[in-house]
Amino acid sequence: MIAYLFLPRKAQPPLQTVVYFPGSGAIDLRSSDQLEMPFIDFVIKSGRAVLYPVYKGTYERGDDLKSDYPDTSSSWRDHVIAWSKDLGRSIDYLETRPEIDTGRLAYEGLSWGGAMGSLLPALEDRIKACVLIVPGFNLQKSLPEADELNFAPRVKVPVLMLNGRFDFFYPMEASQEPMFRLLGTPKRQQTARRVRDRAQRSPQRSDQGSARLAGPLPGPGEHDVAFVLIAETNAGRDRSRPALAWQLARARSAARRLG
Repeated sequence: MIAYLFLPRKAQPPLQTVVYFPGSGAIDLRSSDQLEMPFIDFVIKSGRAVLYPVYKGTYERGDDLKSDYPDTSSSWRDHVIAWSKDLGRSIDYLETRPEIDTGRLAYEGLSWGGAMGSLLPALEDRIKACVLIVPGFNLQKSLPEADELNFAPRVKVPVLMLNGRFDFFYPMEASQEPMFRLLGTPKRQQTARRVRDRAQRSPQRSDQGSARLAGPLPGPGEHDVAFVLIAETNAGRDRSRPALAWQLARARSAARRLG
């Protein structure tokens, strides 16, 4: 498999590292020349490394997978298993790199990758925190061994969810909030904050990274899960570059307010 490791130029090792899972657009693309850089560049500029695996069915590894919609086929189940293996092998590679701090690994997922954030981290105990951008449970039925509902309670690391109120793909009441409630992260410090960002359509981009990754990761007994409503619009569903850039800026602003 292929994985791209991006290293910050000025940061000193050992480096905290984020493993990224892209949105569903990666299924249609056939070249990793079109990686989703706007959603990871601010992480790199904050002094963290980013590993961007090419998962089965995406980019150059495209196959018979045509959609991120789950179904009850063995093909979907096998792809979920393959994505788990891809994630694990990617982390195996990170463990061979002396400049990487493998004790501080985080998962970042966008949209489809956010939905997989309720499943894949449950199978990989080397992940210590998750940042999920416009995530939610998929509403389509899948086989039990590939159903997010069966894995979310086993995700027990700190989680930051950044969502939009009128997201029609992952509706708030039917998809976002059930994920928030079912995540297995200890709820002693669970918080839910709704932020209406009043930033202009072209706000200055922040290089501070997500509030969830800022500073040391929480220790034992300090885990939490946060739900942040970042927009009153259909966040994350307009695939045009200007809209994506605006929504990303809104997510960053909301993350700073959470911190």
